[in-house]
Amino acid sequence: MNRRGFAALAIIIIIAAVALAGLILVITHPKVNLQAQNPSGTLGAPSSTATQSLTADIPGSSAVLTAGWKTYTNQQYGFSLKYPSDWDLRTDGLKNTLGSTSSMPFIALGHPLSGMADYTLFIYIFSNPKSLSSKDYVQAMIARAKQADDLAQQNGDAPDSAPRFDKEYAVTVNSYPGYELYNVFEYDRGGEQIYVANNQEVVKFDFAVAEANQNLSSPVENNAIAHRILSTFSFLPSSSARGTGAFCGGIAAGAFQCSKGYTCIASGTYPDAGGTCKIENVSPPPGTMCAQHVVTAKNTATGEVHDFPTPCQVPEGWVSTSEPVPTQANCPCWDGKNNICLPQSACE
Repeated sequence: MNRRGFAALAIIIIIAAVALAGLILVITHPKVNLQAQNPSGTLGAPSSTATQSLTADIPGSSAVLTAGWKTYTNQQYGFSLKYPSDWDLRTDGLKNTLGSTSSMPFIALGHPLSGMADYTLFIYIFSNPKSLSSKDYVQAMIARAKQADDLAQQNGDAPDSAPRFDKEYAVTVNSYPGYELYNVFEYDRGGEQIYVANNQEVVKFDFAVAEANQNLSSPVENNAIAHRILSTFSFLPSSSARGTGAFCGGIAAGAFQCSKGYTCIASGTYPDAGGTCKIENVSPPPGTMCAQHVVTAKNTATGEVHDFPTPCQVPEGWVSTSEPVPTQANCPCWDGKNNICLPQSACE
């Protein structure tokens, strides 16, 4: 065989060897799930084949583990929780408007809340006008975000509305059914985002995953504490009741309705204006004969006690009671803005 023949044979042998090596690599190494290997989620939300549908419980805690913790109670949105005494609390985010798409109400718990390395547990409140379950709310939110991304791409813009995460699954938060997006891309960290629905509101917990991160303060330890905080979370029994000072109206007009015996006083004239609930002002029809004595009545939904000038001016939803009307002098937690008495836990 001449030199040219040997060269051709050598090339064929090399090509065959490369092909054989590639085949062995494919056989001996299973396909890598890029979504699972990419904490930042830069490939977008996982497909139906990549999503893990699991049921997980938020770790519980005994009374011993939370002994000495502080209690935070939010009467406006109807929930309470405990947190360590060395964690910081900020509530200025509650000034934001419920139903807003850009600045929703929130509180922040941190250890610490700021600094070169922080660790923050955010608790957001969203409106849920259709009273969706936790899972349905999250999946509807993702669907809307994907639609927004598709529209952005059609317009030549970069899509960045849909959350990018590794997996999603059902959870329970102190017996309340919730839904979690795990390892959500949050720029310099991955986050746990847990949603818990309660009637027409959804509470979202957002905190960093338990992974080493130089931008965070003790993320593994603080993640465990954040889970323990969630194990103390509870909705107040009257969280669905809306009495004096409670939010009403808003972006989904009519979704946040005052309890019977109250009326919504809007803060603006536009159709979706929000407002606050006030005791309904009842005027007896002209010519009505009414006994002229004060009636003390209690609202059956909110428990508020109030004096009315006459029996004819007591709204529906209120019943006569022998309980005294609370005053600032005998109230453990007085709301001076609305002149009502709140439970003592609201001031802790």
